[in-house]
Amino acid sequence: MADLSDVMDALEQIALQAVFPNGTNQPSVLPTKPPQVAQGWPLARDIDKAMAAGRSIVSIFAVPSSSSDAGQPFLTTDAVYVAPVHGMAATVSGSRVTLTGAPGLGEYITAVVDGIGYSYLTQTGDTASSTATGLASALQAAFPGTAASGATVQIATNQDFDIRIGAPATMATRIHRQRIQFRICVWSPNPADRAALSRAVDVALKRNVTIRLEDQTQAMVVFQGTNLDDKYENEGAYRRDLIFNVTFDTLDTYPAFEVTVVQTPVSSLP
Repeated sequence: MADLSDVMDALEQIALQAVFPNGTNQPSVLPTKPPQVAQGWPLARDIDKAMAAGRSIVSIFAVPSSSSDAGQPFLTTDAVYVAPVHGMAATVSGSRVTLTGAPGLGEYITAVVDGIGYSYLTQTGDTASSTATGLASALQAAFPGTAASGATVQIATNQDFDIRIGAPATMATRIHRQRIQFRICVWSPNPADRAALSRAVDVALKRNVTIRLEDQTQAMVVFQGTNLDDKYENEGAYRRDLIFNVTFDTLDTYPAFEVTVVQTPVSSLP
């Protein structure tokens, strides 16, 4: 689930696109000396080497233990995170059931006859025909004479029945929300390169007020401030920090399954 590293990855991609608007194999906003874009705090020797070569660095850094609020825990609220996928479909005509499509691994089919469910769970390599055979086998003990022919099952009953298809899914619970401060630092050998890079990255980040993370949740990006630092100009390094707060959620996920039948035992009272 989304954590600090996912936010860093997303910010790095935004910075890369700002610095290399047409892709990393095309010229950057500084065409003659393409900058390096990387996560973390650069080592002093790497900064010295890059500045001596006339190249800039854009570093994405999470400020240690930073938070502009105490964070927010949440009461348990479950939601579908990854929806079930149905690879097959069923058509009923009289007492015949015809399957189409390609069943996915873990997909299952249930025939509900007189309130009782008879199910088959698909296996690796199953097709519509083999699934029909599996469903017929599940029904045969209760309904002798039930048989499959290709992808069609003939159910030996005069009772009405339903066919239901289910599949696995993933549920998620949002258990926490945190806000972390990030600094996107531009290190350049001269003020002009620093200004050009900082302007491009600053606009890109402010354009992305929400960013989609690896787990498909959204993070909120809020500008916090900026800082010019020329104390290393004697060493030929000019720095500018772009400071942003990013708010994102922590999810807890777990497997879930679609319900195709509910059977309730009933006993008579004395």
